[in-house]
Amino acid sequence: METPGAGIAVVAVEAFAGIMRVSRVAADEFGIEIGGIIERDSLDLHDADKRFPAAHRSSDVRLREYASWQIRADVLVVLGCSPCTAVCGAGAMRALQDENIDLATDVLPDMMVTLDAPFGAGEQHWRFAQAAEGRVLARFDDRLERAGRHRVPRIRGTPGGVEWHADTGMAEKRWRLWWHAETIGIENLIGPCEALKLDMSKPLVINDILD
Repeated sequence: METPGAGIAVVAVEAFAGIMRVSRVAADEFGIEIGGIIERDSLDLHDADKRFPAAHRSSDVRLREYASWQIRADVLVVLGCSPCTAVCGAGAMRALQDENIDLATDVLPDMMVTLDAPFGAGEQHWRFAQAAEGRVLARFDDRLERAGRHRVPRIRGTPGGVEWHADTGMAEKRWRLWWHAETIGIENLIGPCEALKLDMSKPLVINDILD
């Protein structure tokens, strides 16, 4: 992804923001304006007040308060790292039987439609692509297609063609699945989406993140 040109307002909204890892990268590395933060944890939301004071805030994505936000420019991208408890070892791993599976598979595509955002991007637990023999990822893809979007690029040799990284250069071993979605047909205007390229030339170590 290239840094937006001068004078062009590129606005994003992040759901399930947590420590705002995705928003911070979007803002700091690419100059993207964060127009809204959705996070249920009160401490993280307090940090959002300080980090992105101009952004709208909501503590519950199910309230769909974002639908009435007055943002100064059109939202270009919806960001999110949706809850992984349905697929990861820290949760019950009930996959499609999880009572909150919609948070993992349905909410972000719905936000893209509601906010008329042509792009979506985020990360997930690596088991998201394998849970229930791939049916969790298939449900996510189905919800995207119903929204007029699709997940690209598709990587040969990975489950469901996901972008999968065992090392992201952070001071932790954290296997992650990355996803990018865009309006179907937009590649005819901007060209095909390329696979994510991580700069691993200067990986962090534990001393880099200690206070």
